[in-house]
Amino acid sequence: YVMDGGAKSPLWRRITASVLGAPVHYLPAGEKGSGFGTAFLAGVAAGLWEFSYIKTLVGQGEVTEPEPAWIPVYDALYRVYRDTYLRLEDLYPRLGGGDAQR
Repeated sequence: YVMDGGAKSPLWRRITASVLGAPVHYLPAGEKGSGFGTAFLAGVAAGLWEFSYIKTLVGQGEVTEPEPAWIPVYDALYRVYRDTYLRLEDLYPRLGGGDAQR
């Protein structure tokens, strides 16, 4: 489920669905945004309501399906990202400050 911000863009939703390899459900909540989402998830965690209750509160917008041709491209790029991350992982502490001079 997505709402507000970048989720207002159909292209953003298509990219997100393709990266995840799963449909993205757009919730047309107006300007409620992330504060509303955070409060809602806190209610789910506290056992006040089920996650599916969100549709009752904000309605169900359109469902964006992944673009099948894009999925292998994003999968390949993710593998490159993971390889890069693992190869540079030892350098990350140096970016944090203390020993950045070395």
